[in-house]
Amino acid sequence: MKRLWGLLSLVLCVSCAPQGGASPGCGGTGPPTTAAALRDCVKLVGFDTLEAAGDRQALTVITSGPGQPCPGSNDTSRSCQYGPVATIQPESTSHNQKVPDLREGRIIARLFLNENKKQGYDSLALVPGHTTYWWVQVTRGTDREIYSGSKKDSVGISVFISTAVNSDGSPVTKTYPLNYVSHKDKFRQSLARWVWDPDDEKTQGSCGQGCCR
Repeated sequence: MKRLWGLLSLVLCVSCAPQGGASPGCGGTGPPTTAAALRDCVKLVGFDTLEAAGDRQALTVITSGPGQPCPGSNDTSRSCQYGPVATIQPESTSHNQKVPDLREGRIIARLFLNENKKQGYDSLALVPGHTTYWWVQVTRGTDREIYSGSKKDSVGISVFISTAVNSDGSPVTKTYPLNYVSHKDKFRQSLARWVWDPDDEKTQGSCGQGCCR
């Protein structure tokens, strides 16, 4: 009986241990541009649903005109209010990605609305009733520059791709410059967060030895 419990304990420990390596990429020539390509891409990845690994909050909606001042902004021509509640969850191996992986392009997180599902959030391609995937690709800078954080400008593209489609059948997407902040200490697990910026809500997620934003 003791031997049986020992074997069971070993199995449980192995199943709970962090998985090494990074998930395979999606494409290599660019982000998924069709609903079918996005579905195929998502099949290759998994997400960490642990509450502490991700983030959940009401997103800020910026409007023109007087009202509640936006945090950290002195622009009186704009005001801020609470918008829809949304969750971001990291791709479970995003902390193990290497720069060569990121050059091919990787999904590093997924986003979705929790409450007030009639209200979307256009700047992040968040559509009520759908899931949005955050795909990043490093296209500029040497590996050494990326790892050291010495390249201060954009290093690639950051694309938010929804399972919702446009009238032509293509996924609803939003594309931005990709910024990368290197960290001296390696991440022990994948992480993703909402980050407030005076111009808009932004996302931050683990990308190997640093953070993508």
